[in-house]
Amino acid sequence: MDADTTVRDRRNCSPFTPDELARFNTLLLQQQTDVLENCRGLSHAALRTPGEVSGDVSDDTADLASEACDQDLSISFLGRAQQELQEITDALARIDHRSYGLCDDCSQAIPLARLEAIPTARVCVACKSKSEAA
Repeated sequence: MDADTTVRDRRNCSPFTPDELARFNTLLLQQQTDVLENCRGLSHAALRTPGEVSGDVSDDTADLASEACDQDLSISFLGRAQQELQEITDALARIDHRSYGLCDDCSQAIPLARLEAIPTARVCVACKSKSEAA
């Protein structure tokens, strides 16, 4: 079953009130803003050329290796940020369709405490535990 079919089948089934959904919407939008702000700094670091940090393109292999390592880390963090932004976008779409808070695996309500800790969660704790044990 694809994600679009799942969302379509569960429209207006959210276990949360419109006020609770609005609160999660605000929380997710703030999280999205925070991730985008972090991406600005990471993208700057990822796009620097070797020697740009010190202002001196030198032959010091250790400095160049360190800068290359920093650049690789920035690129990795940007990839994770992109994934997080997609998860936020998906959660916001579930709020719009009023299917937010339902487990993708068992269709039961995801506990409020789990969504407060991880607002992008798509599965309940029991289903998450089962998938990690498999």
